[in-house]
Amino acid sequence: MLSFKIYLSEAVDGKLTHLTHAEDTLFNGHGHTAIQALKDVHEKIQGGENNTTVSTKYDGAPSIVYGHHPETGKFFVATKSAFNVNPKINYSEKDIDKNHGHAPGLASKLKTALQHLPKITPKKGVFQGDVMHSKSDLSMEGNKVSFTPNTITYKVPRQSEHGKQAQRSEIGLVTHTEYKGSSIDNMRATPMTKSPLGTHRDVHQIDPTINFKEVKHTPETKAGFQTHITKAEKQLKAQPQEFHNAIQHHAAHLETYINSTVRDQSTPSTEGYKKYLTAKGQKEVDSVKTPKAKEQKQVVANDRLEHVEANKQHFNNAFQIHSHIQHAKNALVDALSNSSSFEHEIAGQKTKPEGFVASHNGNMIKLVDRNEFSRQNLLAGGIKKSKEVQK
Repeated sequence: MLSFKIYLSEAVDGKLTHLTHAEDTLFNGHGHTAIQALKDVHEKIQGGENNTTVSTKYDGAPSIVYGHHPETGKFFVATKSAFNVNPKINYSEKDIDKNHGHAPGLASKLKTALQHLPKITPKKGVFQGDVMHSKSDLSMEGNKVSFTPNTITYKVPRQSEHGKQAQRSEIGLVTHTEYKGSSIDNMRATPMTKSPLGTHRDVHQIDPTINFKEVKHTPETKAGFQTHITKAEKQLKAQPQEFHNAIQHHAAHLETYINSTVRDQSTPSTEGYKKYLTAKGQKEVDSVKTPKAKEQKQVVANDRLEHVEANKQHFNNAFQIHSHIQHAKNALVDALSNSSSFEHEIAGQKTKPEGFVASHNGNMIKLVDRNEFSRQNLLAGGIKKSKEVQK
């Protein structure tokens, strides 16, 4: 079984490369921990104190790693490829052209970051964040300034503090993660709850932390959370070890199946999962040519389906618990979404922030209303505006 920290962040050697949806942690045996994290978030919204922190997840692009290299001491910028086996570290514009010249838009953003982020970065430390805009990305509409780094358009009054900072800056950035370690290889990601960064007019910094005094938890969102978190916790506690063994055997397939239900707006179910596996198995059979290879693929596909049928009740229970965790999470997202300084739109339609990240002792899970945001993002194929591969 994967450790909670590695699974939830889907990190490689402690590097933050992806975040997992709270409800999907159930599939790898971490449902209890995710439920506790959600309960902690609920407590903080109501003014309580605990060790869980919550930050807004901004829909920026590209994600960049920057700071002073722990071994060379030189300032660098990079994409997540900083953590590749053969890392792409950029100390100069020449390095950026060499490593990312195939993607001009990405290269341009990295060059802007290389020029201006040293103005706010301490002499030691490596950080990770999302680029929100450069000067050319800003649009002025009436009394609003807006930018669309990825799928969501962010709008703010021009005379607000964020509006003024955006207009005078050369780059906008949300920094959410700090790395600790003596080398790139052994660095570990930690949520940045207190920023060591400086300030400069050329860098519009957007703080992802949440002011809980501004969060409005309505009677409806409170009731929705309590109903579903109670059912999820009670039902999960009742499951035997055989339940976890059966579900974890299918963890990767279940996550991709859930994503498919987000795309087509269907309700996850055991029968739906079996249809998904049948179609997946047929594609695998069709992908090979020889009779022997086809037979081998068919055997694997049949074994998957037989395993689901033999453990049908466990899968039924898993989808019920998954649904309750998701509904409890959505209630928290509804409450947290009213605390933002920005307006949010997708294709001209008002929407919520992309989501939030709950962190407890360095363990991070994603809180996103998948029906509202993830479906559009998946249908759009990820990054809409910039289709360049970020390598």
